Amino acid sequence: MENLAPLALAAPVLLAAAVFDLRHMRIPNALSVVLATIFAAACLATLPGDFAMRLIVAGSVLVLGAAAFFAGLVGAGDVKLLTTLLLLVPAAGMPVFALEFSAGLAVTMAALFSLKRLPVVAGLGWRGFAPGREFPMGVAIALAGLSHPWVIVALS
Repeated sequence: MENLAPLALAAPVLLAAAVFDLRHMRIPNALSVVLATIFAAACLATLPGDFAMRLIVAGSVLVLGAAAFFAGLVGAGDVKLLTTLLLLVPAAGMPVFALEFSAGLAVTMAALFSLKRLPVVAGLGWRGFAPGREFPMGVAIALAGLSHPWVIVALS
C-alpha cells in the first residue's frame, strides 16, 4: 500500500487553498511552500522509491501549467498548487489521482453553476461565486488531494 501520510498532513493546506480560491480567486504561495515542505520532510524520513517519477511528473505539470498560464488558461496559483501536490502522490496512484482531479473539476463546475444562482451565496461577495468566466480550480485540486487517500484505501 502507498504511503499516504504526507497527503493526510496536507489536508488542512488543501482546505485553506480551496477557501482562498473561492474567496479571492487566488492561492497564496505559502500554501504551495507548505506542501513542498511536507514532501521534503517525508523524503528525509524515508526517501520514496518512486522519488524520480514524482519529480518528473511534477516537473512536467509545472512546464505544461506554465504554458497554460501564459496562454491565459489557468492561474499561477493553480499550477503551483497542483505541482506541489503531485509530489505527495505516489507514482502508482497517479492514474487514480488524474481521475479524481477530473471528477473534482466536474463536481466543482456543477456546484458553482448551482450555487451561483442562490442569493445567499451571491451575498457572500466571494469572487469564486461571482458571475463571469473565472473558475476556482484550487477547489478541484483540493478535492482530488483530499479524496485520494480514501479512494486508494477503498480500492485496496
